[in-house]
Amino acid sequence: MIHPIVKLAASAQPGERKYILFAGAGLSRDAGLPTGWDLMLATAVLLRSSDDSNPSKDVETWFQESRYARMSYSELIGTLFPTPVEQRSFVNDKLRAKGPGDAHRLIAELARIGVIRCAITTNFDELLEHALEEAGISVQVIANLDDLHHMEPLIHCKSFRIYKPHGTLASGQLRNTPHDLERLSEDMEQELIKVMNDHGLLIVGYAGQDNSISRCFRARKHHRYPAFWVNPKEPSAEVSALFQTDTFHYISCSGAGRFFKDLITTYEKIASFVPNPGLPSTVLETRNSILAFAPEADGLVAKFMAVLDEELALLLRTSPEEGSGMSCFFRQ
Repeated sequence: MIHPIVKLAASAQPGERKYILFAGAGLSRDAGLPTGWDLMLATAVLLRSSDDSNPSKDVETWFQESRYARMSYSELIGTLFPTPVEQRSFVNDKLRAKGPGDAHRLIAELARIGVIRCAITTNFDELLEHALEEAGISVQVIANLDDLHHMEPLIHCKSFRIYKPHGTLASGQLRNTPHDLERLSEDMEQELIKVMNDHGLLIVGYAGQDNSISRCFRARKHHRYPAFWVNPKEPSAEVSALFQTDTFHYISCSGAGRFFKDLITTYEKIASFVPNPGLPSTVLETRNSILAFAPEADGLVAKFMAVLDEELALLLRTSPEEGSGMSCFFRQ
């Protein structure tokens, strides 16, 4: 039986940019950012301070036994912090990291070699943006209606685009409460559906508990390419039902960083089995760098042209008749 990561590598070929990444909170875990559960426990510390009934219990035990444990993260945030300003202050205080983690940097590599065209993330942090910029890739963030209404079509975008439908720490309102997460704006929803329809999906570190995003998955009608769900836990029946069965695959992983390392290793193994005829590998490397808008593209093009000149010069010296015809062709 073929491992699903091999199916992914076979379908999401470098240079084709026919997949998009959908990233949830699990993406930022290896960078030291808290998970949804960690944030819920942070709210529990505040809630625990008003209950003196059993002071000997630790916060986690108290929380699990309380009525608050039955609430979602968004419900807790909305209850404790009813205004957007308070919510931003709480989230901004918790979502601090020294820098991008392994997962963010490996995603930047996938963007550089042209595996993924863009990303959609429910995360507020800017670690993915930082990782891409560190790799020399320009970034365009679409986080609100103003961004959406002033962007070019995705196919014409020369930067790596990141859709952040729940908002971004950099600016604007964050979508935190159950009301916020029930449905996206009509324009944002339609844009995400279009992007999902046109590409394969690589869904990493996402729990699938967001109605607004589930609506987009459900509305994805054109299953031209598969969807891969990457998570330590298998998707629930409700999540699986959002996708077409024969084009939906689950990939088990121990963490986002580990998964992306395994994927890039798979690409390297596949490449090692391909005969190396010399010039075509240079062509592929140059092509991928151009498609990914890599900063080294100019140098690779120059290197490629130099190699091509050497190949042609050798051909002209060893095959005069053919060389004469080719020389004529290149002069034209």
